[in-house]
Amino acid sequence: MYNKYTQSDLITFFYFEGNISKQNLLLVAGALLLSTLAYPDTGVAKESSSSMLISKSSNERFVKEIGKYIPKNRKSILSTNDLEKIANGTAQALMESMVISAVDTESPWAEQIKKGIFKVKKIIPVHDLEDRLSEVLVIFTEGFVIVDSDSGELLQFSFEKIDSSYFDNNKTLYSNQFQHFSVNHDGVVIEGKDKGKSIDELKRENNSEPNKKRIINTTQMQNKWENTTEDTLDSLFSTFLSGANEGYDGDYITDPGVWLKKYLENDGYTNVKVSEEYSQSYYVPDINQDDSPWDNYDNDCALISTLEIMNYHSNLSSSNKKKAYDAMIKSKYFVKPDNGVYPWDNANLYKIAANAVGDSSQSTSDDEEIVTPDYDDIKNYLDSDGPGYYSMDSKPYYDHTVTVKGAKEYEATFRDSNDTRHVWTYEFLRINDHWGATSKDAYIRPIYLSTYYVSIKHN
Repeated sequence: MYNKYTQSDLITFFYFEGNISKQNLLLVAGALLLSTLAYPDTGVAKESSSSMLISKSSNERFVKEIGKYIPKNRKSILSTNDLEKIANGTAQALMESMVISAVDTESPWAEQIKKGIFKVKKIIPVHDLEDRLSEVLVIFTEGFVIVDSDSGELLQFSFEKIDSSYFDNNKTLYSNQFQHFSVNHDGVVIEGKDKGKSIDELKRENNSEPNKKRIINTTQMQNKWENTTEDTLDSLFSTFLSGANEGYDGDYITDPGVWLKKYLENDGYTNVKVSEEYSQSYYVPDINQDDSPWDNYDNDCALISTLEIMNYHSNLSSSNKKKAYDAMIKSKYFVKPDNGVYPWDNANLYKIAANAVGDSSQSTSDDEEIVTPDYDDIKNYLDSDGPGYYSMDSKPYYDHTVTVKGAKEYEATFRDSNDTRHVWTYEFLRINDHWGATSKDAYIRPIYLSTYYVSIKHN
C-alpha cells in the first residue's frame, strides 16, 4: 500500500511543532516555499531568473555524488542527461520527504530526522516501456519516494522499509501505468500481472494499437527542480548523503568535535567547550562497498574490511584485490544464500584472502578476538597490530562490520542545570564504514553491547 497525498494536501495540512533540528527546519521551509510560491495550484510556474538556475559545474558535482548511490548494473545504461535528471529528482524527493515529515510528525521519517539518522540508501532509475528514464526512486533508511524524472512531481511514497538488495540482483526497474516491476538479467519480468513475460514481448504489446501508451508532452509540465538553487542542492545533499552531525545517539558521525558539542547542548548542558586531547590514526583508504570494482555481493562488508586491512599491510594491486575478493566469496566463511560473515570468522576470512595473493604464512592462531571490547582494548590493539574489524548490531550500523583505523579523545567542559561545572573525557573510534554516506571520515562512540573485535597480527 502507498500513502498518497497531492501537493496541495501537503501544503493545506502542514504544521510544525518545532521539534526538528534548525537545519532540517530550513529545508522544510525551503520545500514549502518552493511548492507554494514557485509552483502554485494554477499549474503555471513562475519564470525563473538566471541566478536561480543550477550552474553546469555545480550540477556535474552533484551528478558525481549521486552516482555512488545508483547500482552499478543500472548506472552503466544511463546517459549524462539521465544522470542530471536523477540528481535533480533526488533533490526534489528529499524536499518532498521533508514536507511529508512535517505533515505527519509521528511518522518514522519525522523520528529519524530528529535523531539525525534519516539518510539516502539507494537511488534507482525507473524506465518506461520505451526505455526512457521516467521516474526516480529514492530509498531512505526506511521507506522511499518516487518522483517524475521530467517534472519532479511526487508520484508515490511509503514509510515501509525496502530490501535494497532486490535492486542489485535484477537488471532494470520499469513503470507501466502505475505498475512497477523488474526484469532479471535474462530479460524476463519477475513479478506483477506480466510475470514470466519477456520484456521484449511486453514492449511490443505496449507499442501496438490500441494499447499504445499516451505520450505526455513533458515540455508543458512544471519542472520543479529547475528553480532549485545551488545552495539548496548543496544543503540537501550534504545533509542526507554525508552525515548529519546533529548530536543525537545513532548519528553517522563525521566530525566528533562538532557532534559532541551538539550532543551535550541537546542534553541541556550549557557553556559547552570541546577540545581534542588525543589522536591516533592509520592511513587506510575507504572502499565504497556499493561501488567497488568487483562483482558486488550483498552483505560483503567483512570482505571489504579485509581488503582494507590487507592493503594497509601489503599495498595490494587491483588484480590482487580481485583475487582476494573472489577467494573470500567462494570460501565457506561467506555464508550463502543470505550472504554475510560471522564476526568470529573474520580472522579465518583474512587467511583465505592472504593465501589467495601468496601470503601463505598468515596465521589465525595469534589474531586477537574479543567480544564486547572496550575503548582501551581497541586502542591497544591498534597500537600493536594496526587496523582491525569491528562488527556490531546496534545503531547506526546494524549487522555491519567496519574497519577501525584510529582513535580520538576529547575533553568537554560544560555546566548542568544546577550551574555545576563538569569536565569529562569522550572517546571515539575512527572507522571506514564502506558506505557512500560517509566515505570521507566516519566515527563511532565505543559500543559495549553486541560487538565483536578482531585484530589481525600480520605475519
